[in-house]
Amino acid sequence: MYGRDYIIPEDVKTMAPRVLNHRIIAKGRNRMGDTIKLIETILEKRGTLRKDIG
Repeated sequence: MYGRDYIIPEDVKTMAPRVLNHRIIAKGRNRMGDTIKLIETILEKRGTLRKDIG
């Protein structure tokens, strides 16, 4: 992304809500904005996984 041949955790946080919003059906939430906010909240609380290469 952005000229790199690899992605970083921030890329996942940026793209996940837009990519996953149509895959999640949250009970009691019916708007895309609600689903995006839910995904952002999950990523914020859970963080991103990191695997060190080396």
